[in-house]
Amino acid sequence: MRTKTSRTKEDSARRERPMAHGAAAHDYFTALADAVRDRKRDILIYAIENHAEETIRWRERFTNKTFLMLLSQYGLDELTARLLKKAEELGLLKELINTTDIRGRSALIFAARFGQNRTMAVLCKNGASTEPVDCYGYTARRYAAERNQPRPLNVVCNPSTMRWLRDGYTR
Repeated sequence: MRTKTSRTKEDSARRERPMAHGAAAHDYFTALADAVRDRKRDILIYAIENHAEETIRWRERFTNKTFLMLLSQYGLDELTARLLKKAEELGLLKELINTTDIRGRSALIFAARFGQNRTMAVLCKNGASTEPVDCYGYTARRYAAERNQPRPLNVVCNPSTMRWLRDGYTR
C-alpha cells in the first residue's frame, strides 16, 4: 500500500521533469497539429502534397479533430482550399467536408466560431453543410451570426441560408 508521502514525492518528481517542445510536450498533440498552430506553411504544404491521403484521414487524439478542422480554426484558407482539392482528386471530399469531431463540430463550425470568413467561403464553395449541430445546439450559421459575420454564409451557401439570415433566425 502506498503512503500519502510517497505519492506526493512521485507527483513532485513528475512535475519537475522538463517539458519538451512541440509534439513531445503533450502526447495528444502531433507534429502536424503543431505545424498548424505555429502556421508553418512549408510543412503543411509538404504534408498536403506528398502525404495527402494520410493527412486527410488524420485525426487528433482525444478530440477527433481532422486536419481540415484545424486549418479552418486557424484561418488557413489557402491551405484549406489545397487540401479540399486533393481530397476531391482522391475521391474523399464528401467524406471529409462534413466530418464532425467528438462534440459534433464540423470544419465550417470551427471557421464560423473563430471568425474565419475566407475559410467559411472556401468550405461552402466545396459543399460544406450549414446544418450540423454541435453538442451545444449551435450550427455554423449561429456562430457566424453571433460573430456578426453572416456574409460568407449568405453569399456562397445554399439559397435557404439567404432566407434564414434575412428572416433573422439564429439557430
